[in-house]
Amino acid sequence: MNLSAFAAIFDEHHRILLVRMAYGNRSWTTPGGGVEAGETIAEALKREVLEETGYHIDPRKIIGVYFKPIEKETLIFVEASIIGREEWHPNEEISEVGFFSENELPLPMNERPKIRIRDAFAGERGILRTFEGLF
Repeated sequence: MNLSAFAAIFDEHHRILLVRMAYGNRSWTTPGGGVEAGETIAEALKREVLEETGYHIDPRKIIGVYFKPIEKETLIFVEASIIGREEWHPNEEISEVGFFSENELPLPMNERPKIRIRDAFAGERGILRTFEGLF
């Protein structure tokens, strides 16, 4: 089973931070990625968000745990706050970074990130979801 951590990071206007992948279908999602051996979820989240956006974050609350049994993956979705920023440039993984309101989410975006983002905007905590299909 693979473990990943993704962040819901809101700005002062309650817009969520999203990243656009620079490969595949170039879809938008929340920043995050795999937890490496020996890393805590918080350490992985801090590392991934810094690599993908240039933001330093403070993980705060778990929004939910999302299981993808077909892909053998467990994803932890965490609300985090920004505590600093470094210079960031588009790279081979992430082509764009931006904050978006709930009513102005960019496309393309896969269904699973949309569900997580809706949970974050709704202020959900302690969600347990299982994604049965590969949608």
